Amino acid sequence: MKKGKEFIFPENVDKDYGIWKDYTLKDFGYAALAGLVGLIFIAIPPYSLILVLIKIVIVVLAMTIVMAILTIRPVSARK
Repeated sequence: MKKGKEFIFPENVDKDYGIWKDYTLKDFGYAALAGLVGLIFIAIPPYSLILVLIKIVIVVLAMTIVMAILTIRPVSARK
């Protein structure tokens, strides 16, 4: 009995579907979660101008770190 086509993928192919510039839906979930936590952090009182600016800087740094970690993630099977 004839089987269907058999596909063979190299070892370094990632199984996740890249949505935009090799970011997966899971990566966007991590970034959205970090952004939500950042917005909650900014919403916590006190609301003086200097403290809000400091909070915004902290959130921007945290989002940059999250995106950097997602970007430099290596493919585990690459040789």
